[in-house]
Amino acid sequence: MSLNWREIDAVIDELALRGAFIQQVIQPDFRNLWIEIYRPGQTFFLRICLETGRTRIHSETGRPRKPTTRQRFAQFANARLRGARVGDVAQVNADRIVRIDCRRADEPSIVWIRLWGGAANVVVTDADWVILDAFYRRPKRGEVSGGRFALPDSRAQAGVATRSPAEFAPRWTRDVNRATRDHYREVERDERRTVLLERARSSIESSLSAASRRQSEIREQLARVESGSAGRHYGDLIMTNLHLIEPGARWVTCDDYETGESVTLELDPGLSPAENGARYYERAKRDERRSTALKEDAVTLDSRVVRLERTLARLDSMDEDGLEALVADGSARRTTQRTSDAQPGLEFERHGFSILVGRNARENDELLRRYVRGNDLWLHTRDYPGGYVFVRSRPGKSVPLDVLLDAGNLAVHFSKARPNGRADLYYTSVKYLRRAKTAPIGTVLPTQEKNLSVTVDRERLAEILGNEPVRD
Repeated sequence: MSLNWREIDAVIDELALRGAFIQQVIQPDFRNLWIEIYRPGQTFFLRICLETGRTRIHSETGRPRKPTTRQRFAQFANARLRGARVGDVAQVNADRIVRIDCRRADEPSIVWIRLWGGAANVVVTDADWVILDAFYRRPKRGEVSGGRFALPDSRAQAGVATRSPAEFAPRWTRDVNRATRDHYREVERDERRTVLLERARSSIESSLSAASRRQSEIREQLARVESGSAGRHYGDLIMTNLHLIEPGARWVTCDDYETGESVTLELDPGLSPAENGARYYERAKRDERRSTALKEDAVTLDSRVVRLERTLARLDSMDEDGLEALVADGSARRTTQRTSDAQPGLEFERHGFSILVGRNARENDELLRRYVRGNDLWLHTRDYPGGYVFVRSRPGKSVPLDVLLDAGNLAVHFSKARPNGRADLYYTSVKYLRRAKTAPIGTVLPTQEKNLSVTVDRERLAEILGNEPVRD
């Protein structure tokens, strides 16, 4: 609830602003204005809150947070009011409109503070009530530079009270500034905690849902890999039946010494019989590597799910600092697998690391601006245009060589170097990239980069892309 007119009067009486000086004006957001006040032996802030439902004015002992950008009205107010001496301060017509007369040298100003729920504003005028600027510019009310500030009725301009002191009862009768400050701090703290709690809960539940989907995907991929895990045995069959294979043959039929049944195996006519056997062995190794990687991913994912469930269970008991750290850190927002609707480009999960790939300049720029962080790794082909590849960092973990090679293969695959089958890359942390101002969208200038020469491993690339054949 906002301050009523009797509480505003009590605040103004306690502040005793007459004769004080305005040191600076700070606008931390689009709802609050903080004015630093100095009088001999004391410096404090006057806070003006224009938020609907809690419009108020009172003193503050702490400093406001530093605004991310310098707001228009704060710049004007500092230019006009810094160093000004405060004259009369009064509520006009018991109507929740505070008038503060100021003077700097021979330049008078009037600060009008209207604390109405749906039309709160701070307006600065000259001595003739011509508007110099307003916190909220409202053309329909005439509250724009050059307009004329108007009070609700003519009697208000004369300062004639229209309300009885018995009309509203103040909530506090002593130390009104402190009581007001403490009350709204508690209200804002409770409200902030509620918002943080909702954001954290929503993010964790979203992460759990994504993790559950990823667990299902891993189970399906493991089933496919294990169903085709006979590659080593087929290699043994070929190696023991080399005498049956004619040069250039596409198939060989032989007896399976384990089952006694006849089996037919596909061959590559461009390879020798022994090379075909080695091909099956290599495929078996690839399947084993993929199975190991999937199982590692499953263990990591299971641990993540347990952590998320434990965090979700103790959310209600966490203090505000804990909730804020949880939300700010992004641990609740970072999902294991994002859908294509959530972010541009492609995403691959490799050995517990996420690899993001932009396929064109727009996706490169979008990923760089919104989806990666300073410690994430960036890779790009040298001397060839192509997609940006990012490896998301993990706290306390360095990027393994296998993951770096996976990212390197993807960088070559999604570049103009793809027909060559090899390319030189450079890589560095995202924090060492500088966006080129006059270059085309997505162009960056890397520093502290390292070199990496990559020859495409078709088996590795097929594994990354989902065991699909890789063609030039």
